[in-house]
Amino acid sequence: MIEEMALNELRRAMGITQERLAKALRHNQARVSKIESRSDIFVCTLRQAIEAMGWRFTPSFRLVKCGLGSLVGLREAAFAELLRSEKRWATAAHY
Repeated sequence: MIEEMALNELRRAMGITQERLAKALRHNQARVSKIESRSDIFVCTLRQAIEAMGWRFTPSFRLVKCGLGSLVGLREAAFAELLRSEKRWATAAHY
């Protein structure tokens, strides 16, 4: 599955060399090799590499549960706390 391919596996499957990808990215081959060997990568770097190989980059994200609750729940809790603090500030400002 493409969703589970490493960047270098995708490049090889498309028959693209590191040199050709480097030229499209305006980098040298050593830089492409370094990007491919990393276990983490910036989204902007991934986008550039994917688009340089002729693909359209359209990321999608899935929220997963963590030990502290879902990320959505954490965001909602933070927003609720902000509203409570704003309400306290507004109430205190009237006195």
